[in-house]
Amino acid sequence: MKRRSILLILLLCMLALPGCYGLEEIFASSTRTTKIKTTTNKEVTPGVTTQVITHNYSNTTTIMTTTENNITTTAVEITTSIELTNAYKIENVNYTYYNLGNDNEFFTWKYINSIGNQKVLVIPVEIGEYAQVATDETLEMIDEVMFGDPNDNKLYWESLSSFYYKSSYGKLSISGEVTNYMDYGYTLDTFKTPMEDEDRDPLQALFDKFDLFLASEGIDSNDYDSDNDGYVDMVFFIYCCEHSKGNNDIDENYWAYCTSADFEPNFSTPTLNNYIWASYDFMFDYFNYDIMKKLDAHTYIHEYGHAMGLDDYYNSSSDNDDDNDAVGSNIMMASNICDHDAYSKFSLGWINPYVVTGDTSLTINPITTSGDAIVLPIGDFEDNAFAQYIIFEYYTPNGLNEKDVNTIYNGVRGNNGSGIRAFYVDSRVFYSDNNENTTILDLVSEYDSTKYSGLQVAFSNNHNYSLLNEFSGTGIRPTEDDGLFLIQLIDASSNELYYDYDEATSSQLFTTLNTLDTSRLNLHLAAKLNYLVTFKLNLDGTYTITFKKK
Repeated sequence: MKRRSILLILLLCMLALPGCYGLEEIFASSTRTTKIKTTTNKEVTPGVTTQVITHNYSNTTTIMTTTENNITTTAVEITTSIELTNAYKIENVNYTYYNLGNDNEFFTWKYINSIGNQKVLVIPVEIGEYAQVATDETLEMIDEVMFGDPNDNKLYWESLSSFYYKSSYGKLSISGEVTNYMDYGYTLDTFKTPMEDEDRDPLQALFDKFDLFLASEGIDSNDYDSDNDGYVDMVFFIYCCEHSKGNNDIDENYWAYCTSADFEPNFSTPTLNNYIWASYDFMFDYFNYDIMKKLDAHTYIHEYGHAMGLDDYYNSSSDNDDDNDAVGSNIMMASNICDHDAYSKFSLGWINPYVVTGDTSLTINPITTSGDAIVLPIGDFEDNAFAQYIIFEYYTPNGLNEKDVNTIYNGVRGNNGSGIRAFYVDSRVFYSDNNENTTILDLVSEYDSTKYSGLQVAFSNNHNYSLLNEFSGTGIRPTEDDGLFLIQLIDASSNELYYDYDEATSSQLFTTLNTLDTSRLNLHLAAKLNYLVTFKLNLDGTYTITFKKK
């Protein structure tokens, strides 16, 4: 009886402060009565066995008691109703990069699913002159950096699996295994593009051995084909030698990238397709490894973002004349640091943003803990990330951002400010017809697979390359003058689109002192958006953003 009284008091307190907790909503109309589930709970590490007992105290309240190792914690879930005017919250993201990969006929590269339980096969590769590093200790380090627990004091930051579990709010759980070493069969100098003695992929020696190697390891490749498409979902080849950065004696192909082997599917014994090629040396890729002896996963996390469909957000074709980027550097798909941004999380199906349809005010919590975000559409919009819009998130320097805020990683540091971070996104897709003509689609639903061949995102942040230009020869690619970036930070200090060499700081975040006039933004292909956007930091730590048409 005493415990129940305490819980009821807690419920009353939570009802009085609904803005302090994460929100998941179900919506209906332009002026919407929205059911909100507000939850407080204890973070559970993947793999921990728990017992959950649910008690229904009323039609709107659920008390969840979780027992771990004889320690009981209590979570409270409350369903209330609010009204949204000229806005709604997406109930179900109806299209993600995973869907886009399945609709992509340009390449055999199919993106790995960003939702659910995904298994990754990690194959360490022995390179001739570096055989001395192919030890049992190296295998243990690779396993730690891929699947380890950040609480065991071996990791500098997060493992691949722990990062993505947190970044996705528990929607993505990565597991897998590290095999014994695969012998590359060639020396270090042999790995050129193309091989000097034959015109083929320099990794073909590994590809040729793949199926036999799995058999020799006793691995059933069906266990790694979750979507039954005849391919192992994702393979990490971790080559055991130094990478090329800072070592002129190693060929530039010893770097990190994600691509496909271009094999035909095998539905009885799934074979290789998507793979990541990266050095074991990236485990030591931060400035004080020699002192702290901690393993680092930044690069592997970035590359796995590619495996799910995300592009590079830095200018990957930069030269000495133009090394600027459009996003401020300090996000995961730019400089390998901090958490993923709101656009990336939206496109992977991890968050369900609010959508503005007219004059309205919306209150959000920090995205790190809540997944809250707001989309202001530019033109037509349906409930997915593949359109043109501005997306707002409440950035804070904690959670997955904290380590890179407090420590420089490869010369870049996370943003130490707090406020609203806004990105202009043009993630529209394009198709090619049978005559190889290309058309940009404002909505993914306009695609007709019976008439057209393949879908892909039109724009990129690479100044010399975009898939739209690759397939159409239009010359449409991002430049400082013309824009046409996939994702571009909006600078609060200038009310303009960001384009700079330096990483973003608190000056680029919108606060109570700032106003955004969207009509001043240089949007793609003469697009127009006329809103005045203001920002208010509330006493409970939330932010209210007000949108008013001009």
